[in-house]
Amino acid sequence: MSIFVLCCQIEYSFQEIMTKSTQKEKKYPAIIMAAGFSSRMGTQKMFLPFTTHECFLSRLIAVYESYGSKEVVLVVNSQGAEHIQKNFNLAGNIRIIKNPHPEWQKFYSLQLACQILTNTEAVFVQNIDNPFTNAEVLMILEKAAGKGDYILPEYRNTGGHPFLISSHVIRQVAEHQNPQEHLKFFLKQFKTLRLPVQNHEILANINTPEAYEQWFKKAL
Repeated sequence: MSIFVLCCQIEYSFQEIMTKSTQKEKKYPAIIMAAGFSSRMGTQKMFLPFTTHECFLSRLIAVYESYGSKEVVLVVNSQGAEHIQKNFNLAGNIRIIKNPHPEWQKFYSLQLACQILTNTEAVFVQNIDNPFTNAEVLMILEKAAGKGDYILPEYRNTGGHPFLISSHVIRQVAEHQNPQEHLKFFLKQFKTLRLPVQNHEILANINTPEAYEQWFKKAL
């Protein structure tokens, strides 16, 4: 059975998480960038299995909902959007944006999301390549909000994901004239704050079957 078919058969319900999150103050929204087709993986990365009952995407949504994000924006390609709409039971605060140019740099996916979040004080930026985000890292980043425009965790002097960008960066990304800008280089111009953490999983970058096996100790 293919991974894609397996993911189609799993029901994704976040009702319990939504109930918990509505009982506390809503926090910074999150952008999950997952527009790539991931041909090397055999399926789109967001549908790769995280556990027997979760894929990368459902895991990350659950983490941000549990944290209390007031909105989660998914930037995906058209095929991914169709699959999500057919097979996921998403909460009302989760928005899907279709990236018509998934072959472009990640900057464009971020720009599409920032253009609908220009009134936001700050936003988490999450790559689908790293499904290991947890509430502890999110809280560390949240507490540093306002001390930098580009705030990222680091493990042993190496930056990781997710990162938090300020309203200033959000506006600059939204208004930038080159949608194929290199994201990492673009962010270097802003006041950067790096926060040491003890979680090596922030460095995960799962782009190949070999990387998946390395992190999950099993083959796809």
